[in-house]
Amino acid sequence: MKLPDFTDDQQFNTLRQLIGATLSVYMAKLSLPSPVYKETKATEQISLPELGIEIEGLGDLKINSDQTLTYDGRRVTVHIRDVQNIGGRNHTPRFHVSNCRTLVDMRARGRFERYVVSDRDDGFFYIRHESRELNKTRLDVCQNCLDRLAWDNFSSESSRAVRQNIVAQFSLTRFFARYPRTLFSQLPKYSVDSAPVNDYPNNWEEISLELRRQLRFTCQNCGLQLEGLKTRFLHIHHLNGLKYDTSPNNLRCLCLYCHANQPGHSHMKALPDYADFLSLSRK
Repeated sequence: MKLPDFTDDQQFNTLRQLIGATLSVYMAKLSLPSPVYKETKATEQISLPELGIEIEGLGDLKINSDQTLTYDGRRVTVHIRDVQNIGGRNHTPRFHVSNCRTLVDMRARGRFERYVVSDRDDGFFYIRHESRELNKTRLDVCQNCLDRLAWDNFSSESSRAVRQNIVAQFSLTRFFARYPRTLFSQLPKYSVDSAPVNDYPNNWEEISLELRRQLRFTCQNCGLQLEGLKTRFLHIHHLNGLKYDTSPNNLRCLCLYCHANQPGHSHMKALPDYADFLSLSRK
């Protein structure tokens, strides 16, 4: 027979608090004030130049295992910037998102250096006809690329109408959502702009006091209770070392002795409070 989880029973936890049961044994649910983070200075988003970057040799552009294109560790698109007129008419190139047969052919013909890489996601690219000025132009995606990736079930054998419809519906925002720019499968929780400063929140004293109060000023490691003037010997330890992370499962209420014996915290044994606490705890 499976016993109920008493650690999740509200009546049991209320009774435990009333009789002063040691919290190191029981995992009571904690509710702490929301942290008020220090302001962070916004940083400029790093991206490729708006005009794109010329490919200087095949080594600059990599082919990812899923056949998407990678430059400098991130997924990109490529397109021809300097376009020649064909039959007296302006030719509009396509942009590429995969190692399609068009790019394979251009490599084989030694003409791959005509391309530039870009990480734009609005469908506009800078191209130049003959010797004119660069012009910001909306380009369509290469159908061979869609065929290579089987994008939205695209197939070169489908009817022209079906193929054109898929091209018309294609967007780079959807592409980068499906094939993220970064090649890392797991990203940190915060970005360079959103990460809080690794310091205690502005209301840390409030959070610390509330945690110790809910834990009845008891060390969760040894069970020692420290109230009144002795509360200064009761610390809050961050398990992951991030001072801004005040989630209850990251915080531990520890007496000074237990805190100083945590990995990387031996320096606390040199604090004046440490000797005072040892003499106090022996009484």
